[in-house]
Amino acid sequence: MPDDDRVHSRSIDKSASTECGPEQDFAYRAFISYSHSDSKWARWLHSQLESYRLPPRLVGQVTSSGKLGKRVGKIFRDRDELPVAADLSGKINEALRETQFLIVLCSRASARSKWVNQEIINFKRMKGAESIVAVIVDGEPFASATPGRESEECFPEALRFQVDSGGNVTTEGAEPIAADLRPGKDSKRLVKMKVLAGLLGVSLDELIRRDNARHQKRLFWLSIASVTGMAAMAVLSVFAITARNDAERQKHQAEDLIEFMIGDLRAKLEPVGRLDVLDSVGEKALAYFATLKPGELDADTLGRRARALHLLGEISDLRGDADQALTYFTDANLSTEELLRRAPNDAQRIFEHAQSTFWLAQASRRKGDFVGTERLLQNYEALANQLVDLNPNSAAWRSELAYSNVNLGVFLSEQRRFDEAVRKFSIATSLLENTARKSGPNSQAWLDYATSLAWLADTQFDNRQLSEALNTRNNELDIYDRFLRLDENNAVILEKSATCYRALGAIALDQGLIEDALRYLTNARETIAELVRIDPENMERLALLGRANLEIADANLVVRDVEQARINVAKGASIGERLMKADPGAVEWRVKVVMRSDLMTSIVEKIENNTRGALARIETLEQELNSIPSEILARSDTVLLRAQLLEAHADLLKSAGQHEAAAELREDALRILGAPARLPGRAQLTALALLVGLDREGESRALASGLVRAGYRRPFLAEWCKSELRCD
Repeated sequence: MPDDDRVHSRSIDKSASTECGPEQDFAYRAFISYSHSDSKWARWLHSQLESYRLPPRLVGQVTSSGKLGKRVGKIFRDRDELPVAADLSGKINEALRETQFLIVLCSRASARSKWVNQEIINFKRMKGAESIVAVIVDGEPFASATPGRESEECFPEALRFQVDSGGNVTTEGAEPIAADLRPGKDSKRLVKMKVLAGLLGVSLDELIRRDNARHQKRLFWLSIASVTGMAAMAVLSVFAITARNDAERQKHQAEDLIEFMIGDLRAKLEPVGRLDVLDSVGEKALAYFATLKPGELDADTLGRRARALHLLGEISDLRGDADQALTYFTDANLSTEELLRRAPNDAQRIFEHAQSTFWLAQASRRKGDFVGTERLLQNYEALANQLVDLNPNSAAWRSELAYSNVNLGVFLSEQRRFDEAVRKFSIATSLLENTARKSGPNSQAWLDYATSLAWLADTQFDNRQLSEALNTRNNELDIYDRFLRLDENNAVILEKSATCYRALGAIALDQGLIEDALRYLTNARETIAELVRIDPENMERLALLGRANLEIADANLVVRDVEQARINVAKGASIGERLMKADPGAVEWRVKVVMRSDLMTSIVEKIENNTRGALARIETLEQELNSIPSEILARSDTVLLRAQLLEAHADLLKSAGQHEAAAELREDALRILGAPARLPGRAQLTALALLVGLDREGESRALASGLVRAGYRRPFLAEWCKSELRCD
């Protein structure tokens, strides 16, 4: 079960099937113990085990696990398995007693989880270590034995060491044997087979042999049916076709096989992560197409070739080979372009080429070819427009046109071309609003429309259109309020609503409406806090709560309420510590919560005249930034954090009389931000503070005047403009 103390809602079903169970009556074949970070793997393993049908030759055998039935038996995973109770630990122990095996998903997160560790201790006391099956998800086994690598450990302490009868972890080492889901280790199928072999009490070789025999038998009968069908067709063909037509028939048979390879076979291989086999399938398909003469490439053949190329492109993309992915997607795009040339008014051909063009744009974007990316995204939009022209009443085609505009808007926003991005998002919102109004009042279409409004509002905010962003966010909030009137406890909508309130708080703060900002931000924090209380294992929501506390602290600092700022920064920092304990490798949380809270702590320390502490904290932060991946450092939010960090450092140096060093840091910060005129509004406020600190009067006045005209009224800006009537 996940590592949390959440109260659950469904009682344990002690009448659960034990058709594959041992003579002892266990409610569950296995109990999966895991950290929330590994929920995806827990769901996958739970599904694989409970849905597995034993090979017929194993059914009825008696092993150390009991008499084997047709299925493995029930697996305990879902949090809902636990009842409402004050003594949750007692209910967990009850579930462990009703379980024959314990499966531990081992990762860096689970190694630090006190809940996972306690479940192992309790199970060892009840059943012993022999009934524990370990599955490695990430991290490194026994890394904690090597100084400096403790954070890489994946085995919980109770798994690495023996447990005595009193439930104490001893210093006597244990030697857990584990299946390994890490990249380059066991395949998903092999992991499943290893776990099943342990649960069923059969050897791995025997289980794999029996399982393979069953699959081969299925394929044999499938092949017989296919060959019989093809043979019947061949017999008929003898009487009706020439040698040339016979060759054509063979070509179609070969292409049917290719279609199976890149279609049905791909669908079966993708879920088990066999990229190597998929790659081989794609290469074999291309090798076949290479044998054909240009005149033999009819529409169906070209379509299959394009799908094979897309398959290879996606595989290359997953492997991080951007160059090869671009090559495959380019070739696929040429194929879909040729198909469209042959049938220019065929909606399906237009749609296929639109999808191909989108994928090629994504590949170009990853390669840093922004000119090519923009051209391709514009082509994607033009193709979507063609679809709407062919059938204006098609909701699917209108949605496709909206998506094309959203993708262009995102790209343009990243390029800091905010005016153009706003226009694209406005088109998308108009299309999605039209679709929503033609659907039911509480349909998904309204939430899609709300999401597009959020994109638009964010871009308006970056574009210094504060009033417009405020109106857009209020329209978005109206949609969420309508859904919440139907279900006030809908966690998904509540989270969206809280995010909207956070954005409203940011707008109000920049408008100088501090009371409104605090009201919005406090509303958001209370909502997120309640969601975290209900589901404490949801680390993403916990991260949102940390950010909400820091946003309130920012508002406190704007009005120089240092005491409240200190309290709220401390709350954010505390949450940051919890997040890092849950997942030390989570860079997003480190940047947005931990580093941000450290920066704000240093600002509070400076105000309280703890210059030495503030300076030490800033210098540590600057060193930590060096470990952040380059792609994260290049993002706009991280760029702003780096600039604000340098600004804070410069303020400390200036107060210590080191004016030249402070000026150098401010110049560095401005270089990191880039041209002030193209910056988002929030970043322009930071640029203004840097320019003022450098006494660059003319540039400061020009930037401040633009911000004032756009409606910015932060106290710092207002006070600076008021003195000597600096702003227009």
